[in-house]
Amino acid sequence: MLPQNFDELPTETITEKSEISDYPLHFSGNLVIERDIEGCDLTARGNVHVHGQTRNCHIHSEQGTVFLLYGAFSGSNITAGRNIYTRHVNKSNLRAKNDVIVESVISGSEIEAGRCIFVERRTAKVIDSVLRAKVGTFLAIVGGPKDVGNIRIHIELEKGFIRFFELHPRTELNIGKYNRISHVTFGQGTAEVKGGAIEVKEAPSQAPKKNVLPAWGRNKNRFTSKPEEEEEVEMEISVTSEASVCIINLKGKLHSFTVDQFDKSCTENVKKGQSLLLDFEELTFISSAGLRSILVLWKSLGKENFAICGMQPFIEEVFKMSGFTTYLNVFETRDEALQVLR
Repeated sequence: MLPQNFDELPTETITEKSEISDYPLHFSGNLVIERDIEGCDLTARGNVHVHGQTRNCHIHSEQGTVFLLYGAFSGSNITAGRNIYTRHVNKSNLRAKNDVIVESVISGSEIEAGRCIFVERRTAKVIDSVLRAKVGTFLAIVGGPKDVGNIRIHIELEKGFIRFFELHPRTELNIGKYNRISHVTFGQGTAEVKGGAIEVKEAPSQAPKKNVLPAWGRNKNRFTSKPEEEEEVEMEISVTSEASVCIINLKGKLHSFTVDQFDKSCTENVKKGQSLLLDFEELTFISSAGLRSILVLWKSLGKENFAICGMQPFIEEVFKMSGFTTYLNVFETRDEALQVLR
């Protein structure tokens, strides 16, 4: 039976100094690994978070989410009963019951999702990989410039959609079960569908600086689109201090387009010896890039010097689904958080 709240499960932590057995290990609750791992075989009933690199490992979350701070490399096999979040995937296999969210690069890998596969950053690349999803796939740059060589991508959907930001020439893109896909969209570049395979006709222009979303379009079996600009909303950040606590209030969306602004603000405003409180009362959206940035902050400051307050229900649900509430200090109000941090 799937637990209603993974926060209620015990959480075991493998620290930098902990030794990991060469034999398969099973954990009855959540698992947090604060170091690089290699050649491990780990299974947990709940969420699994790895704060280092993952190389040639078998990691299985029976009912929860797997969050990899840096990525899966060198023949790793990652499976999850819910979602998988990772930054990079190189020569590895990922399989999730729900969604797989990759921030940057997929190379030489196989990914399977019960719902969708998302590649978050506009500069993310997908190279020589097999992607299988039941509902849809959001991709960014498929293939690469001329000096990369031929790129082979296989995408198979049971139904739904495929959405690309850029498609490069010399990309061999095969779409299985094409007749059940409702639409294919290209942000830049022009391509033609031939019996389930896509032949790229034109190279994309230089990626625009603004956030660009592909426009939906279909003309018989030829799909093209012109990029349309989404209204660019900057995240608003305000900073105050109370005693030895730096309080950063976020208003708007924390995702791949605004995370650099957030990181810069934290670096400039959190002084040595201060604790940090993030006030999310006006935060309306957070992506995997935002979650990753928060985890890096937590690692650098330490649990006793870091807290979050004021989450809206949707933001709180993202944190629970991704497994962050099992070990981060999260409070309903600012006053409650300050009492702990002071």
